Amino acid sequence: MMLLGPDGYDGVTAHAGSSVPADLFDYLDQAGARPGVGVYITEWGCVAGTNPNAMAVMAQFARDIGEWNASHERQVHCACWYLYPHYLHPVFSLALSPLDNAAFENATAMGLALSKLKDNPIVIENLVADVPDAGTVISLSWTTNVAAHAQLWWTRDGTWNWDNEKFTDRSVGMATSHQYAITGLSPSTTYEVMPNCTRNDYADAGGRRFHVTTGPWLSTVQQISDDPPAVRIRWHTDWPSDSRVEYGSTPELGSHAMVEDVVTDHQVDVQVPAVGTYYYRVISAEPLGDPQVGRLLVRSPVRTFVVEGQVYVRADLDRDGDVDQEDFGLFQACYTGAGIDVTDSACLYARLDGDGDVDEQDVALFIACYSGPNRDADPACEEGGSAP
Repeated sequence: MMLLGPDGYDGVTAHAGSSVPADLFDYLDQAGARPGVGVYITEWGCVAGTNPNAMAVMAQFARDIGEWNASHERQVHCACWYLYPHYLHPVFSLALSPLDNAAFENATAMGLALSKLKDNPIVIENLVADVPDAGTVISLSWTTNVAAHAQLWWTRDGTWNWDNEKFTDRSVGMATSHQYAITGLSPSTTYEVMPNCTRNDYADAGGRRFHVTTGPWLSTVQQISDDPPAVRIRWHTDWPSDSRVEYGSTPELGSHAMVEDVVTDHQVDVQVPAVGTYYYRVISAEPLGDPQVGRLLVRSPVRTFVVEGQVYVRADLDRDGDVDQEDFGLFQACYTGAGIDVTDSACLYARLDGDGDVDEQDVALFIACYSGPNRDADPACEEGGSAP
């Protein structure tokens, strides 16, 4: 244990079939332990596999932690129940485990409640992921309430295990502002990202995995009113999340609108003061609130839209007032079929029903709005379709 580096060791592992050896706590008083803090790791898989009263064993261990913390300077602040993959499944997952998950969760919660460090946590705030259109980079930034070391873990969605996970080096210095760029990613691919922050004598922050899909992350803007001027902004996410739009007359934005409903097809209406060019970006966040992490705001690049003096129906792709064969030619070139998302930015307005593809539902909406050449399309034509 003395060979584990200048920072000392963080934990002790033991195969405890039915009880926790009392002398293991004494290791935390040795010179090699980290000053001011200790971590104990027990073989939960072994306990659960050999003792039918696993919850009682774990509860007693949590009480032992409390007694230790009450009388020692070095605190046990994390009880990690260690599970070997062969107890479970090729994928490391509690959800797939035959073990007593309720006992696992209850004892872990009890262990945390007995830790003195629970009242002295690191808190991650202002967590943001910027998604550029290039599709090969995700930039993440966050702040912490105290100066702390930081690290970022990530992998492709659904592949989180020891063979696939990637991570940055832990920052050498401590800071309250943290920023990382993950490069070499695949476009239009969902990844899981997990920020972590640590500091001696503080409860660690992190462990929550968030979804981020690489660009291009497309959005559409449709003018829905000219008095007062208003637009409807739509976009899609691969996971349920809320809907936010930041907008303004300059790239600095300054105004915002939000819909709190958790959905995958998003729609936010924005009213602006006058005709002209405006800047905007869309933002979505998963409903995975954590007292020490908060929510990850995933942001698109800043884009522009133009509010005109006339409102056009969505099927009027060439914006000349009618819906005719010229519009159909543009629409036909954008047809993808059901379930195949549009990737060409020139075809965003062909997604008439508001989802990511151009399919038969969009064809039905186009036909409903068809007016013929030089005849203004009826705005009411959109009311009978499936578009929101």
